[in-house]
Amino acid sequence: TAFTVPATVKSANGKYTFKVTAIANKAFKGDKKLKKVVIGKNVQTIGKSAFEKATNLKSITIKSTSLKKVGKKAFKGIHAKAKIKVPAKKLRSYKRLLKGKGQKAGVKITKHRKADIKTARSELITIGKSSPAVKNCRGGFFTCKICKKWIRYIGCQKRSVFTILV
Repeated sequence: TAFTVPATVKSANGKYTFKVTAIANKAFKGDKKLKKVVIGKNVQTIGKSAFEKATNLKSITIKSTSLKKVGKKAFKGIHAKAKIKVPAKKLRSYKRLLKGKGQKAGVKITKHRKADIKTARSELITIGKSSPAVKNCRGGFFTCKICKKWIRYIGCQKRSVFTILV
């Protein structure tokens, strides 16, 4: 199963909105069914043993850029080949922050991209109606079929380069 820790939650009557700023100690400890977790943008703390012994947990995406504390053994016992994706601008600091939190050496910490667009030279998206990855062409702007985001075309003679509009 997959679980998303939301950025905010609403009260039962819907009048109030609260930021989710922490994942409690032992929150998902021993959850064998958990395979994927997305941690919301307001989370500042991940508690002790939060994901300990979640042996099938292979994908963790951290959207927060304000993560300050990760408890002991937070990722102990997760899948040996798990991937932890963090915001690009926080990659270096989060690698330090997540070091020694129980995950095995095979766990990779990488930056996540806002879109899943392939940038390898042989897989560049080309402009044209026959292109499988681009639709809704409008004067230099396109919608990517993969990620549903707007893309702006920047041309050059040797290859096509795309940037994603946020």
